[in-house]
Amino acid sequence: MKIEIMNNHIQIKIVPIPTMLKTPHLSSSLNHAILFITTHPNYYQFGCTPFKIIHIKDSDGTDITRCMVKNIVRWLSSLDGIDTLYVCCDAGLCRSPAMAKFICDVLNRPDESRYISENYPFLNTNVYQSLYNQWLSLY
Repeated sequence: MKIEIMNNHIQIKIVPIPTMLKTPHLSSSLNHAILFITTHPNYYQFGCTPFKIIHIKDSDGTDITRCMVKNIVRWLSSLDGIDTLYVCCDAGLCRSPAMAKFICDVLNRPDESRYISENYPFLNTNVYQSLYNQWLSLY
């Protein structure tokens, strides 16, 4: 089951958090959203809205709960007027691609999902599969 976003042409970019924090124009721009995936609860400070912080370890995905996925999907549904969604983890190699692939699946974008699978060799498949399975359990 997919979700509806008013602007389904939203561009999804995978970026490491340190790179994201060095991008000054984002703190004043309102046409983007940022999804931080980190295990450092208050380690990163960023004066930008809308943003969401998700605490997921780069491991087997067992820390991903149904409630967490429900909150992610609800947050995605609220992104009206957003042109770009930045998906950021500490290195931008494992969890970010897993989350971006999951988001593409939720938004019913199979070509983008396949592109991420083919171009991010360190994508954490355990995190992706846990996100996807928890999402399926919602319906």
